[in-house]
Amino acid sequence: SGKNGREYLFQERLKQPYFGFYGFPTGKIRWGETVVQTAERELMEETGLRADCKIAGVYHELVYQQETGEQLEDKLFYVISCTKVTGDLIKEFEGGRNQWMTREEARKQPKIFTSFDIEIDIVSGELGTFIEQRVEYTKDLF
Repeated sequence: SGKNGREYLFQERLKQPYFGFYGFPTGKIRWGETVVQTAERELMEETGLRADCKIAGVYHELVYQQETGEQLEDKLFYVISCTKVTGDLIKEFEGGRNQWMTREEARKQPKIFTSFDIEIDIVSGELGTFIEQRVEYTKDLF
């Protein structure tokens, strides 16, 4: 867990929506790909790194606009644990910037996704393997 100073690979989004938010590398599953193959491909494309990847759990997020209550997104994330990381980190790519940080360092960033603590807790085994929650963001983020 992050309590021991462990570092996680965070990604700052440099595109809309959620410009400037810190979270984890993500990507869409391609036709015919397994979840783990997707994680390995996206990790390489966005960070230049290779790792042993495995599914740690699933996180379902229902996103609503705070001011109106309008539902904006309905997202299902496979949370992947990556160990034995090798390669040279790509610091910046089109749409994002990568940085190793502890949980505590990430919390100090001006904008963080509400899910980042949940995803770390899933990876570390502290929360279970399936989490579902409703979150709200203000309209100026979209």
